[in-house]
Amino acid sequence: ATCDGVVCGEDRKCIMRRGSPRCVCNPQCHLQNKAPVCGSDGRTYASECHLLKRSCRKKKRLLVSHYGPCQTCSGVRCGGGKQCVMDERLVPQCVRCPTVCPEPAPKSRPICGQDGKIYESSCHLKLSQCKQGRAILRSYKGPCK
Repeated sequence: ATCDGVVCGEDRKCIMRRGSPRCVCNPQCHLQNKAPVCGSDGRTYASECHLLKRSCRKKKRLLVSHYGPCQTCSGVRCGGGKQCVMDERLVPQCVRCPTVCPEPAPKSRPICGQDGKIYESSCHLKLSQCKQGRAILRSYKGPCK
């Protein structure tokens, strides 16, 4: 057996291991930035290449949320009644959180959040976001399908 004719897929290559062809992770990293990145899983990686290798090994799609190490809300002090929430790029943001939400208007449509949950209004979505400490983006108006 050889690697001839073995198709491994994107960012993988065939190598011979103990006499058998094996597909191993081989992301194209030669042009990548060598600085730390924050992955979409909230972990800091030494470089984009390290993130790509983990993404391949774990067989799960990891993206660069932002360049530089991941941050947390732990060291962030928000003034003026604001609270720290991790935004969609996993960067801490100080936001004003509602304490209660008014009843939605009779004709208003609910909102489907990217977390797959239905929110009565944008206020309810923001309230949930503040309780969880992370951004919940609006997918669309109307109930989740």
